[in-house]
Amino acid sequence: MLVRSTVSILYIVVSLNTPTKMRSTEKLLLILLTLYRLSISRAESYECAIERFGSNGEEYCVFHNVHIFKNTTESSFSSPPGIEIPSRVAFKNSSMAHLPAEFLQHFGKELKVLKVEHCQLRSITVTSNMQALYAKDNYISKVIVHQSGQSPILTELDLSANRLESIQNITRCQKLQVLNLSSNEKIAKESVIDLSSYAGFQELRELYLADVGAFYLDNTKGIGLPSLELLDLSKNNLIPSDLRLEHLYEFNALQTLKFNDNNMAQLDYGQLPDLKALKKVYINGNNFPCSTLKVMLQFLHEHNIETPPERNSNCQSHQQEVENMCCKYVPSPPIYPKPTERPSTATSTVPNGAEDPRIDQRPAADGEGGNGFLWGIIAIGIVAVIAAAVAGYFVYRKRSRRH
Repeated sequence: MLVRSTVSILYIVVSLNTPTKMRSTEKLLLILLTLYRLSISRAESYECAIERFGSNGEEYCVFHNVHIFKNTTESSFSSPPGIEIPSRVAFKNSSMAHLPAEFLQHFGKELKVLKVEHCQLRSITVTSNMQALYAKDNYISKVIVHQSGQSPILTELDLSANRLESIQNITRCQKLQVLNLSSNEKIAKESVIDLSSYAGFQELRELYLADVGAFYLDNTKGIGLPSLELLDLSKNNLIPSDLRLEHLYEFNALQTLKFNDNNMAQLDYGQLPDLKALKKVYINGNNFPCSTLKVMLQFLHEHNIETPPERNSNCQSHQQEVENMCCKYVPSPPIYPKPTERPSTATSTVPNGAEDPRIDQRPAADGEGGNGFLWGIIAIGIVAVIAAAVAGYFVYRKRSRRH
């Protein structure tokens, strides 16, 4: 505070005592003082207001338009006078690189639920008594956890659409029931979702790993999350030939599986009934041929597995719709009719079912056809011999006359 006051006084003094035509040194000093004065952000005091916030309309103490910059100093955070420190806090239309220390000091011990979405955060802190944290759509690459590994109480964590590369610190929150890591493109190491990484979350019921750039699904340690009911693997690029569903056999409570929007042209759906608890599978938004999709849907329905579409279909011109899902239309090759015999020009008066007397219906006797051909050859030979004899006779007579 003293530094800011001193700079302001110097700025005023220099401004008042500088003549119209400033010397270069005075001009430079004034510019430097102006830039330094602008570089120090004005201290702010923020007070939240009790509002209904979020999809459930629950009461939060909401901070509006909080903008904390690198050089911001002496900001303070408080709750409305006359009420206890709220346990549910949210930030709206705000921007900051991390949760301010002043905020954590005032609210930290009482804070149980925090919504800090779309706030340009680069790190996030899980406070000691926090039970739910919603911090989607930031730039978070670092998670700081102040909960003990022996007695964590955080049950819900939404870090979707951030820049996480590891879940190392998150594994300390072993009481998690809902974990959303979707749209963290670096969370799948070498494009692999390794389910073994989540082995410590024995109470996890919902795991969201959509849109993490995965090509492969693995389970190197063969772990099974005993409480997991929903697994979201949608919007990736899973390769069907390498998608081994046996990696999920140990997930005995798994009821909902999301494979939608993976651009798959095939799926080994015959293994899905082996997931004993499976009730619902999402497969829309893939590239299945329509014939394959129809057979797949029929098979799954026969095994009491629901296949609801996640959204209304919006099929392209080269696609067809099957049960509100788009599929690849593969046209069948054209079938041409067999050529028919040219009908006779003569009008037949034979009634239907009767034999046409114009057609010899008698079967040929054995050798009949072959003997006719043989006699024809003999006749041609006899004619040729006679013709040769006649020609020889005339040639002989002509020579005799010459002599």
